Amino acid sequence: MLSVRTGNLVGVGNEYGRWARTREPQARAETLALRVGVVMFVVGALALATIFVLHATGGAPVLALYLTSVLCPLGFTLAVLVPVFSTARARAARERSGQ
Repeated sequence: MLSVRTGNLVGVGNEYGRWARTREPQARAETLALRVGVVMFVVGALALATIFVLHATGGAPVLALYLTSVLCPLGFTLAVLVPVFSTARARAARERSGQ
């Protein structure tokens, strides 16, 4: 099998002569972490919006909403830091390999 690397994608020739592009495991983990961060942020933002609506209508939010709203800054931090650290890690790996 012949393999060609472009960025974080790897092109692999299989026994039928076809080329398949697959992501490296590290890139898949980073993509998953980024998606989890975005989902956490959205869920936390919805909890915050719900808290504001409940206060505006005179209701009292339950503790679960307050705890869920903590996901907003945690998700934002995860979604921002994953690409930053993955870029730094890739740059350090390139410098070590001499490219």
